[in-house]
Amino acid sequence: MNESKLLASVSLFRELYDNKKDIYDVLSGFIQAGIIHNRKWVFNSKDITYLLKQEFDFDIPEAVIKSTLKNRLKKSGFITNINGGYSVSSREISTKDSLSNDVEKTQEKHEKAIVDVLKYISTSEFSTLKPTPTKDQISKALNNFLLDNKITDLHSQIISSFLIKKSKSWEYTRNLNIIKEGLVLYAGIRYTADLNELGAWKDEITIFLDTEHLFSAAGYNGLVYQEIFDDFYNLVTEVNRYSQRKKQRDTIHLRYFEENKQEIENFFHVARLIIENAAQLDPSKTAMVSIIEGCKTRSDILAQKTSFYSSLKSMKIKLEENRNYYLDTSYNIEDPITSEILEKRCSAKNINFNENQCHNFLKLFTKINVLRQGINNTSFEKSKYIFLTGNKFAQFLAFQPEIRFKEKDIPFATDIYFLTNRLWFKLKKGFGTNVNTPKSFDIVTKAKIVLSSQINTTVSKEYENLKNNYNNNKISKDEALSLNYELRSKTSKPEELNEMNIDNALSFLNEDSLERYREEKTILLQKVKEGKKAKEELQKIKFAQKIKSRKEKKIVIKKQLNWLFLENVLAFLLLLISIIVLTSLAILYLKGGDTTLSIIFGIMTFISLILPLLSISRIKLYLKRRYTARCKKILKK
Repeated sequence: MNESKLLASVSLFRELYDNKKDIYDVLSGFIQAGIIHNRKWVFNSKDITYLLKQEFDFDIPEAVIKSTLKNRLKKSGFITNINGGYSVSSREISTKDSLSNDVEKTQEKHEKAIVDVLKYISTSEFSTLKPTPTKDQISKALNNFLLDNKITDLHSQIISSFLIKKSKSWEYTRNLNIIKEGLVLYAGIRYTADLNELGAWKDEITIFLDTEHLFSAAGYNGLVYQEIFDDFYNLVTEVNRYSQRKKQRDTIHLRYFEENKQEIENFFHVARLIIENAAQLDPSKTAMVSIIEGCKTRSDILAQKTSFYSSLKSMKIKLEENRNYYLDTSYNIEDPITSEILEKRCSAKNINFNENQCHNFLKLFTKINVLRQGINNTSFEKSKYIFLTGNKFAQFLAFQPEIRFKEKDIPFATDIYFLTNRLWFKLKKGFGTNVNTPKSFDIVTKAKIVLSSQINTTVSKEYENLKNNYNNNKISKDEALSLNYELRSKTSKPEELNEMNIDNALSFLNEDSLERYREEKTILLQKVKEGKKAKEELQKIKFAQKIKSRKEKKIVIKKQLNWLFLENVLAFLLLLISIIVLTSLAILYLKGGDTTLSIIFGIMTFISLILPLLSISRIKLYLKRRYTARCKKILKK
């Protein structure tokens, strides 16, 4: 396959379809261009089928080619019947009308996109990659990304982050979205034998939803996943609305198995344990984060569960009736030998094999096979039963030859993107400025989903390592809790990724982020310990200085008090001597001519005048004031 030519062709196909609104008219244009460019004047339907493959890399069913030749080109007079085939009526046609030139111009745009990716690598997180991805590698990665083919995690990171960075460039994203929409048309044509059947979904089919799609229906997995589910559900509703008018019953039924109900019950049980601090939250489980958000008691969790089942009921998503799926063992595809073969194949393709998951999916595939009664070699619309899952491991298993017995068998499982594309094409919804296309058609949305999935997968692995380290006593409980909170901050829903935070997301994916966080925290804790020790030492020094200062002050104060005491004693003695001297002088003075009575009276009067000066309280007050004044003076110094 020439992916570059195919992508250019489908891009042109999409643009022509937007103008003409008819697939037969667009196919006629490509057939006519191929005939003119290759000057193939006589041909049959097989020749044109091969020509479209060679010229545009289109793999179109021959039945569709026959209808186009007969109902468009023959009626328009461009070709006529000749010897069981066709001949071009007029060969005087300029090759300037050929679409091949337009395809080449579109290829040039695609080449420019590849060059832009290489420039992005040189200036981004990926600039240090050794060896640097080559142009051929990036070209193949971008083509496979658009074609929904598997590419390496590293290349998907490069392409996804580049597209998110370019998300504000309308012209750039529009060109890639036109390719994506062209692929929807192309895939629809490839899997439709008769384009005249387009416009309605006539065959009855039951679609079994896995647990993650049930959570997406309730909005637990975030806005983007809910919008993608809503787009799918609205198409189902449109089909059933038409069917109710024509047949008074639904054509498409949405169900889920008992295994999924048990998984849901376990999920809510764990949610209850988490809010009761009896279990730890796995940060990678975004649905669990949504469930426990705002819940504080077990009754809150019960209310959440009741609301969840009510929302499923309102959308007519019902539990499948239980039955014995093993009455006829010829439909059973569960087999230990099959599991061993699948495990070896996964190992060879470097795919993580989970034995329990494998057993569970094979069990569900057996149920689908029983419901189909082993009739799998038919068209998708007539397959009657299908398991809808976003699990990549389940999708891988569904296409293995031990499970998908024949190459043209309809697999037991598919994803929501294929079903949405199929319904959109089947209902002839079209494209254009006035049409709201499904969210899953948007290339930037796909990029965000891819990166978000990789981030949450990494978080899940880190969480498992964290649990093992804690259980093996390699880290403490406090350290485990701290690392768990750090992991929670890394979990990302698609709508949370943008051109501003994409670099941080890439750093987490491409480094041992948790180990680096542990190292940084260890260094920080060491610094905190060193700072605390220094602070304690400083406090000890300050305390010692304070004690020393207090002792020095006490010594000074004691000396000052001693001096004060001597001063007061001297003052008291001086006062006492003064009183004695004055009293003696008074007695001598009065003795001159006074009577004994008058002398006594005079002495008592003199003593009463000086007695207040000798009051103990006054002396105490005086000493206290002197003491306070001296202490204040010392403290200021």
